Amino acid sequence: MLRSGVQRSELARADGNWLISRAICRFRHFDLTSISVREQRAALRNLLLAWSPFDQSAYAVVLKQGFAQAFAWDASNPDLSAAAQGCCWPESLLRPAGIDGLQQIEGLEGCEWQWWHHGQLRASRWWPAKPDERQQLEFLRSLGAEAPGLEGREPVANVSWLGRVPDEVLSIDSLASNWSRMERLAVGVTAVCLAGLTGAQAQALHAAWSTREQAQKELDQIRLAAAPVLLARDAALADARQLDELASELTAPQPIEVLQHLAQILPAKGVTLKDFELNGRQVRLGLALSPDIQRSTLVKELQAGGWFTGVTEQRELVGRDWVSFEMKLMGNQPSVGRAQP
Repeated sequence: MLRSGVQRSELARADGNWLISRAICRFRHFDLTSISVREQRAALRNLLLAWSPFDQSAYAVVLKQGFAQAFAWDASNPDLSAAAQGCCWPESLLRPAGIDGLQQIEGLEGCEWQWWHHGQLRASRWWPAKPDERQQLEFLRSLGAEAPGLEGREPVANVSWLGRVPDEVLSIDSLASNWSRMERLAVGVTAVCLAGLTGAQAQALHAAWSTREQAQKELDQIRLAAAPVLLARDAALADARQLDELASELTAPQPIEVLQHLAQILPAKGVTLKDFELNGRQVRLGLALSPDIQRSTLVKELQAGGWFTGVTEQRELVGRDWVSFEMKLMGNQPSVGRAQP
């Protein structure tokens, strides 16, 4: 095992080939269908030179039916230079072409996911370990509208190797044409366009960053200025809650008021108050009744007084010499306009 993920291929040892780990390669797919077949190789070469993901990039590409799948790696890597006495090829190109859909490859290092469409490798992503659900979802979403319905699907595992490098794999030198002057011009124009685009993007990014920083500073200033107001508001709300509680206590019916109301509505004879309990608006009475007092009549009189509601007799007190009633108060005072017995 060499450093930087370069390992000698056991399948291609006789040919002096070396495999480059997918970990140090970059992948890109090119659509050349709008270019005539005669000019596709030259156009692809120019696109690769304009792409150039490393300071000194080396390439291996497969060009089929107007589409190109390209792998690039750093040609200045000392381990690759030492191995370059033979031929260096990305390990992904030593795998059989996948069927349409997702494909998972356990590589020399880490894990690679590929998406194949119409026999073309359209996308490739590498991770140091098997991707988790979030990483898988990000990769599937990066495919865009061209690959619907892939979420939740398990990729097909590819563990096989090819016995040799396919003949269709090309280097950038094999893409050279006789139109070198035109190619240099095209590369120059492309480089200038890319430089201008990169400069414009950098300027826009800097402007966006500056705007965000200014907005953050203004937000911090607003929060600092509003802090005393927010504290005062919280204190006022707390005081309001305490006042509401105090007002509720002050305006709540007092036991003497309820007893006075009972004295007005209960019969003057034949009823004796034995027990009284007021808990908020819940009232409990214990009454001793003479034989000529009907309990049902007493319930009607309590409800007709305009203050009690839900009058019920508590049967669990059978055996005592009085009856017990539970009821609730409607409001803080008796209702106006109710008939008094």
